[in-house]
Amino acid sequence: MLLGIDPGKDKIGWVLTDSCGDLFLSGITKKEEVPLFWEFLKRREWRRMSPWVQVQGKDISQDRGDLVVVVGNGTMCRDILDFLEGVGIQSHQIHIVEERGSTLEARNVFWGMYPPKGLWRLIPVSLRTPYRDVDDLAAFVIVRRFLTAGQEK
Repeated sequence: MLLGIDPGKDKIGWVLTDSCGDLFLSGITKKEEVPLFWEFLKRREWRRMSPWVQVQGKDISQDRGDLVVVVGNGTMCRDILDFLEGVGIQSHQIHIVEERGSTLEARNVFWGMYPPKGLWRLIPVSLRTPYRDVDDLAAFVIVRRFLTAGQEK
């Protein structure tokens, strides 16, 4: 299982995918709630993570794979890396990925998942603003970049 993280100053966007990049869960968690989020993740208590969940994809209960963490190299990357080290995640389980432009790409992912209806369809994508934060989808973009880079090697 892959955990993608888009670290920010006040919150983190996160996504859980399988090794092919198919989305299980994604969400946004306030920075001060990250230790609680981590406890639920570690114990695979998916239902207890529901306050942070933005998107539910395929059934996560079937995944038994080892956790690989993919972190965007942006604003607060160092803080997240320190946290992961503090909770015992080994360095070989952590991968750092360039996150430049991931938020703009996440907006496109958002509109692909939630196409506008009615007259909103006539407004160019570049002028639309998603009706929620897309930090979780930025984490999804980061995971997809990691998987794409792995296939190119």
